[in-house]
Amino acid sequence: MDSYWNWYRQRGEVDDHCANRHTWHEPSTQFSFPSTSVADVLTAIFGAEVAEADLLWLAGLLECVLRFENGALIENYLARAPNPSDYALAARKLLRVLHAIDEVMTKSREPTREWQQISLALGLPSSRRSRLTEAAIGRQFGLSTMAISKSISKLLRLAELKPHSRGYNGV
Repeated sequence: MDSYWNWYRQRGEVDDHCANRHTWHEPSTQFSFPSTSVADVLTAIFGAEVAEADLLWLAGLLECVLRFENGALIENYLARAPNPSDYALAARKLLRVLHAIDEVMTKSREPTREWQQISLALGLPSSRRSRLTEAAIGRQFGLSTMAISKSISKLLRLAELKPHSRGYNGV
């Protein structure tokens, strides 16, 4: 390989820095951000799909990340006041979950089993603390794991929630 580079150098078509791969050269110019603002870029990407206030908040957050400001990133994130529509959306989701729980519990012949299934489906601390699984609930009540899984899926369908990839937690 060295003979190739020697031959290539003799032809005069390449500088010495190309022949020696272990030589590190400092950049000749300083990096600078493009003149386009982050908010303009986000507007071009998302358009009217995202509210302007949310775009401006996200732009400020991204500018902090890109500038690596000391600690300002977390303060900017925590300082954001949620949209009133965010509150309404969260409240509607919570009401669907509570309605599904109410429906399951009022029709249940075994409320203890149903509550354990609800706890497992929503990933409540009590299910994690007691290491509750579908198989454990099935053994306790003499049912198959598939029957427990079916009951949990029914609850999640009623609450309009999706299962987590590693199991059920309602998030």
